[in-house]
Amino acid sequence: MASIKFKAPFDGQNNFGLWRIKMKVLLRREGSVRALNRNYPNDMTTADIKDMEEKAHSTIQLSLSDKVPREVADEKRVSGLWNKLESLYIKKSITTRLFLK
Repeated sequence: MASIKFKAPFDGQNNFGLWRIKMKVLLRREGSVRALNRNYPNDMTTADIKDMEEKAHSTIQLSLSDKVPREVADEKRVSGLWNKLESLYIKKSITTRLFLK
């Protein structure tokens, strides 16, 4: 599978919403987007789930600039990492809430 690199990794200053969309596309492409919501098929083994979570976690970490990982370094699970990034960087404006609905 071809490697994809972001031209500008997320650094806390650029558009988090756009980065989040691109990140989900990348995770979907590599087959690990289910790790974000922990939505696994019943027939997946524990080893497969762990592999998927590790792949998604490392992909997200590698798509961050150097200063952002310090803010989320304590998150071991991919769902926790994703939620922490959202809580730190999604603006809680009315426009954003309307867009999410």
